Amino acid sequence: MSTKPERGMDHDLYAYSPIGGRAHIHGQESGTLYVYILLYLEYWAFDRGPDAYPDPRFAAEYGSYFPEFRTWSYREYGNRVGIYRILKLFDRERIKPAVPVNAFVTQIHPELVDEIKRRGWEIIAHGLSADRMITSRMTLDEERNEIFRTRDLLTAAFGCQPRGWLGQDFGGTARTSEILTQAGFTYTLDWANDELPYRQTGSNGLYAVPAFPDFDDVEALWLRRLPLERFTSLISEAVNRIEHEEAWGRILGVGVHPWVFGASHRIKYLSAILASLKEHPKIKIVTPGAVIDGLAAPNDNHRNR
Repeated sequence: MSTKPERGMDHDLYAYSPIGGRAHIHGQESGTLYVYILLYLEYWAFDRGPDAYPDPRFAAEYGSYFPEFRTWSYREYGNRVGIYRILKLFDRERIKPAVPVNAFVTQIHPELVDEIKRRGWEIIAHGLSADRMITSRMTLDEERNEIFRTRDLLTAAFGCQPRGWLGQDFGGTARTSEILTQAGFTYTLDWANDELPYRQTGSNGLYAVPAFPDFDDVEALWLRRLPLERFTSLISEAVNRIEHEEAWGRILGVGVHPWVFGASHRIKYLSAILASLKEHPKIKIVTPGAVIDGLAAPNDNHRNR
């Protein structure tokens, strides 16, 4: 086998496309930066089964062990307390996030499903549970079952099939995009290689909507230990840079987990972030589904207010 790399990608999922060499979406003409916000609803199993595979980065000070009462109960805090604090904040600001949902939440916490249904928010399939990443350890049939079962449980609970997919902890394989297309999904948030949505050539037209881990609260605050004040300024700096470049039509996504930003000492920082985004004259807060719907729209002069 030759060790000399050839021009282009070493896979057939998508072709290389430099951002300066392609047309922006319609927001370029309207001078708009698009921001979507994800509000996660996740289920962490207390007694993990043999097929569980949690993100190995989530280890306590003394490593991974069972039972992990403190770690598990901290996640549960989000579904018992933090989520209601955040729902109240979104309602007050009149902001509609998109909601990645672990399918097992529909069975364990139907009251949370009702909260989302009542508000009419966009849902995104997010695997079965937070301790079941999709990885290359799975066989093709196992991965297909995970994705199709997730789709079916969410469709039954919400009354409509989710259009988007976000793998638990961004887990996936080289075949995930193809399976998602077979399952009827329109877009995926698993890829962080762009600032514009694009179509993956090897998966029958599945859209990839940019999702940067840098703006996710768990990734930035919990795993990378970024100070809260720095996380807030990080988003502002990204917005300022895009505005300086006049790179309109670009997309930023902010990830919110109830067990992180729903805490009493953190909620004010989320409130400040939302207020800053909402008040910015060049920002439109959307959902990933709206981004996909808008690709063919001729113009967009709307703002948040």
